[in-house]
Amino acid sequence: MLHKALCSIIYCENFAAGILHSVLAVRHISIGILVFHITVIFIKYTQMMENRLPVYGQMFLPMAWNKLLDTAEQLINGDYSAIVYSFWNKGE
Repeated sequence: MLHKALCSIIYCENFAAGILHSVLAVRHISIGILVFHITVIFIKYTQMMENRLPVYGQMFLPMAWNKLLDTAEQLINGDYSAIVYSFWNKGE
């Protein structure tokens, strides 16, 4: 997508389309960086839980990955209010 945006801007085929593709590419890159950081936090947290409580850690790991995948899917779909709501109401 970024390559397509740069080609559109450089070759002046369609400047508006090039700018649009650039904005979309930057959005996808920033979402990817955010998902990466969330993944690192989940991995660190699950490792900590496994070291402290091995039995609970083994039960917690699938839940953590499911939460991570749900959060990544919400980020990709742009459903930011659901992410805030899910972290705000941790008990549910």
